[in-house]
Amino acid sequence: MRLREALKGTPVVVDSTGDHRLRVEVPTKHAFDPQRTAVKPALAAVLDQFATGFKPHAATTELLVGAPADDKASGRIVQDRAASVRDYLVGRGVPISRIVGLGRAEGAGLELLVSDRPASK
Repeated sequence: MRLREALKGTPVVVDSTGDHRLRVEVPTKHAFDPQRTAVKPALAAVLDQFATGFKPHAATTELLVGAPADDKASGRIVQDRAASVRDYLVGRGVPISRIVGLGRAEGAGLELLVSDRPASK
């Protein structure tokens, strides 16, 4: 099942970017509690679906994780949230070598950006 179909009817946005990447955005309120870095159950459900779909293509794709900040949050919480998402995905079988970046999301929610890349040699 495709990710977009699996997440239909949820507040999660799955779309394509102009530079041929798949973008998955989860609203912050469903991803993290304020000032916290732990993955919330709603985000965990999305990440489970994502990991299932990503693993068969892991050899030829890369993943960037962009985490949201809170209004009063420092850059540290952004990095810690992104690391929490990375660790969750690795725990679900996504190879850590395919997660090529962690940082601040461009939008207001958690962003996962998937792009096609040649397999590492």
